[in-house]
Amino acid sequence: MTAQDNSTTILVHGFNKDKKDMSFLHNGLRRAGFSVHSVDLPTTFGSLEECRNSLYLQVKGIVQAGQSVNFVAHSMGGLISRWYIEEMTGAEHVDKLIMLGTPNHGSHLSDPPSPYLSDLLPGHDTFTGRTAVWYIAYFVQAGIQPMPPAMEMMKYHSPFLNSLGYNGRSNYYILGGN
Repeated sequence: MTAQDNSTTILVHGFNKDKKDMSFLHNGLRRAGFSVHSVDLPTTFGSLEECRNSLYLQVKGIVQAGQSVNFVAHSMGGLISRWYIEEMTGAEHVDKLIMLGTPNHGSHLSDPPSPYLSDLLPGHDTFTGRTAVWYIAYFVQAGIQPMPPAMEMMKYHSPFLNSLGYNGRSNYYILGGN
């Protein structure tokens, strides 16, 4: 993966984000001479299948025949990218998948009651200033709303996570995930 080769780098954001979340990396790679694209996926309330299908359609519109692709994916974006590579046509053209903080074995936020959320309940001094992800997880834990489909699939030992394998055709690299 160099700026001089004929590859395209595709950036895949994580849960509750959009392609703007990858703009710093996008701009840096572009300045370094890389062909780079960012995708928008329905990660907050869509299922992982909807996200994967959206990724497929967007990649299909970006990649030219015979061109190799490298993915850089954050968090849930890494799972969506793996599923695309392993279960769809991604293995035909994806050379590298670089995962940043991808929960390959599951996420504590998807398993309420979560030890990471129990100290964030009302009455604790850390309750204010939370992000949308925190509120979604809080409302799920409190039984106020159902688990978003994509988060449900990121539970530890979920059938989805257990179904992901490694087909050996693409190179996977993990930075800060599990």
